[in-house]
Formats: sequence, C-alpha cells, structure tokens
Amino acid sequence: MLGGLETVRADAQVSVARGSARLRYCTDITEGMVVEYAGAKYKVTAQLPNRADGYVDLTLESIK
Repeated sequence: MLGGLETVRADAQVSVARGSARLRYCTDITEGMVVEYAGAKYKVTAQLPNRADGYVDLTLESIK
C-alpha cells in the first residue's frame, strides 16, 4: 500500500489505506471486486488497463 488516510466520522476514528496492484492484462476484473493479499482484503476502486505493456493496474482500498 502506498498511502493512507485517517479521518473522524460520527465520533469514531476510521483508517483507510489506499494502494495499487499490477496484474497481467485481463478484461474480467471490475470495480467492487475484492483482492485478498497476506490475509487482508482490499476493494478494487478502479482498473487502469495498459495494453501496450500487457498489464492492468488496480487501485485498491482496504476493507475493515
């Protein structure tokens, strides 16, 4: 994960971690899918295909 954000919402502290992942190019990944890595779950918030390099970049947000 490359970044993080902590905010206060409804008198409770909320921690949000955002990052990215790179996969081989595919067309069946959509926003809202979940990536599980090292026991943690992350929601896909966007996919950025890069056909020239043969990869797709995903932006992720932690699920708490």
